[in-house]
Amino acid sequence: MTQVQRVDPSIALGAGENEAISLALERQVRVVLMDERRGRAAAQARGLLPVGTLNLIDLGDELGFLDGIAALQDLRQTTFRAEKTLLDHFEAKLKGRRQ
Repeated sequence: MTQVQRVDPSIALGAGENEAISLALERQVRVVLMDERRGRAAAQARGLLPVGTLNLIDLGDELGFLDGIAALQDLRQTTFRAEKTLLDHFEAKLKGRRQ
């Protein structure tokens, strides 16, 4: 696991978000995986492009790298939190792609 050399204390979010943003900045990586709304805003404020988990599942499904419906079902079994309406809409989108 890659360790961050210096966590930016001005980010003032949870440890995971702070470390992800700090590591992206440190390694000069433009894209960062970030789902939490405040974390996305903090990443954008620092010139990063936050990409969410659902975005990655959608892209992976679209490109044929994974079964998005199965990935979403697996995700629903974890501690991942999102509004049910969002997840239902996303699932409908994935199913629509199959038709």
